[in-house]
Amino acid sequence: MTQAECERGGRDRRVEARCDAGEASPRLDREALAANTGPDRGLHNELFDLYFDQAPVYLDHMRNAISGECRDEWRIGCHGVKGMAWTLGLTVLGDTAHRVQQQGPAKRRLAQVEKLLQESKAAVKAYFSEV
Repeated sequence: MTQAECERGGRDRRVEARCDAGEASPRLDREALAANTGPDRGLHNELFDLYFDQAPVYLDHMRNAISGECRDEWRIGCHGVKGMAWTLGLTVLGDTAHRVQQQGPAKRRLAQVEKLLQESKAAVKAYFSEV
């Protein structure tokens, strides 16, 4: 299965399982990015900076839910991760955040989101390193 197939079909359970099994790693869906935000790379840079600067806050919400402070924290954190991820073309990350939101708080689910977030940062860095 290709990365593009994982991104396009991420909401299909069979496709999600193959993506989770490591058959693909997240990358930037440039078509989704352009469709949602236009072609301006300067704007893209600002939006990605804002998103990745805010991401630790979302992860803290998720950690708080795991520690038992407030179960709603999980929903808040996952929602923050997925919404902008989808908008910015980080489809696998958004799909994963959506799925783990439904499944509920767990350390392994948080770890999945953290890993995908780091891999997404690398994909974005590669995007901006191109001429």
